[in-house]
Amino acid sequence: MNKVKQRAGILMYALIVLMTFVSFGSCKKDDIEDYIFSYVAALDGTQAMPSNSVTGTGTCNATYDSIKNQLAYTITWDGLTGTPSIINFQAPDGNGGFINMPVTNSFSGNGVSGYLTIDQQYEASLLSYGWYVNVSTSTYGDGEIRGALLKPQK
Repeated sequence: MNKVKQRAGILMYALIVLMTFVSFGSCKKDDIEDYIFSYVAALDGTQAMPSNSVTGTGTCNATYDSIKNQLAYTITWDGLTGTPSIINFQAPDGNGGFINMPVTNSFSGNGVSGYLTIDQQYEASLLSYGWYVNVSTSTYGDGEIRGALLKPQK
């Protein structure tokens, strides 16, 4: 009877060790890709509405955490006609309306970083890469440079 209990104990221990390896083996570093989404944008005047011939350019690098509903961004610009007055993340909302998420940081120098909380109702358009970044100045109130948020090339 003791040998049976001893073998059962060894089998139980072996099963626990095996299950531990199986469970850790199923956790991959890539699992983060299930809820973190990356975006890049190249901003210029040809994409602005209406388009213009300014020589200013910009970039946006962003990541969206779909669990926290948080968009982290870094936007840079160079060669604008003035300091940005408004920077917005924008998109059609799919219902004939318009999504407008303003960046509320102050704009000095050549860039800004921050976070926006995205309403759940707008998440689908963001995840389908339907958003863009619009940088306005006093000279170009509707937008001096603009760029679509795209999936980064690997």
